[in-house]
Amino acid sequence: MSIHLHLFRSISGMTPKYFSRIFRYFRDFSSAWEKAGKSDFRKAGIESEDLISAILLARRSISPEAEACRLRALSIDTLSFSDSRYPSLLKEIRDPPLLLYVRGSISCLGGTCLAVVGSRTMTPYGKEVIERFFPTFALNGFTIVSGLAYGVDACSHREALRQQMPTIAVLGSGIDRMYPPEHKDLAQKISEHGALISEFPPGTLPKAEHFPMRNRIISGLSLGTLLIEAKDASGALITADFSLSQNREIFAVPGSIFADMSRGTNQLIQKGEALLTTQALDILDVFRHQPLFSSMTRSRQQSSKAKLQKSDRQPNAFSLSSQEQTIFNALSHSPCHPDALSRETGISPQEMSQILSLLELKQYTSVTATGCYIRRDTPRCHGALRCHPSTSSG
Repeated sequence: MSIHLHLFRSISGMTPKYFSRIFRYFRDFSSAWEKAGKSDFRKAGIESEDLISAILLARRSISPEAEACRLRALSIDTLSFSDSRYPSLLKEIRDPPLLLYVRGSISCLGGTCLAVVGSRTMTPYGKEVIERFFPTFALNGFTIVSGLAYGVDACSHREALRQQMPTIAVLGSGIDRMYPPEHKDLAQKISEHGALISEFPPGTLPKAEHFPMRNRIISGLSLGTLLIEAKDASGALITADFSLSQNREIFAVPGSIFADMSRGTNQLIQKGEALLTTQALDILDVFRHQPLFSSMTRSRQQSSKAKLQKSDRQPNAFSLSSQEQTIFNALSHSPCHPDALSRETGISPQEMSQILSLLELKQYTSVTATGCYIRRDTPRCHGALRCHPSTSSG
């Protein structure tokens, strides 16, 4: 069925409406492709004569067997909605793709998937969050899903590979039309240790309207979506909207109230649409109650929980960069405004905001209600800030 669905999918003008009509009438795409005539397609509800002519022309000129060989030569598998290997979570969304093109491991699509998205102009703060969270995800058997874009997406894929985790990149183009082209080598590594997937046939060029469509797949594959840095008009917020409509969890890492890059995540938390997330264990606490979170993962999580809590909550003095150390040394136990710190250290206000957020994440400092920062020599427990499962918006 997949190859015939692919042949229909490759014809210009085919829309979800026509796919639905063809399937309802013929009950089988192979029968529609092999045997149907003009009158049959009209009876099925295909009003466009041009589309019917295009179907019949394609049928005369394309051999299903030859097309299947071409896809195999490109190392591309097709996965139809009716295939038993089609990811069960993706089937639950309102408009799942009828056909997925996959290069890599199909089995990883059914793993314990977490979507990780964020700004294309990621700051050091976002990178630090990824590097601190992902070892915990790796120990608990997660598969990371993202979109191969610049910034948070690419960093998430790379860190997943570094932690020897499977990772899935969902594309807004055909699998053989890599975008952005600079990530071609990264895509190759992902296909070797995870999967590249797309609902668009090979040869499809990236278009602006494709990327919101692929975002519904990123969230649809996943138990939840983690947002790391997003402006108030960020494309990552589209993925969060899909996740919300799909009744999936949304996790957001807070940032400085002065940072443009954190406005989107902070607003989601403020509106109650996302769970405030300051450590990887916050996500595990929620997923522990999910039926699809496998018993093997839960067992592994319990055995390593004490170790993870200690490593997540105790800062390492050697983890500070030279700029972080400079700012930490300039802080005191009395509130100090970032502008004053900028003047004292010579570090620009924009860099200061980012580095202070990193120091707060590492628990070396805390921020007051007036936006001033206080040095902390003893780490405080993140647990008091954790959102509990009962606060989830679903």
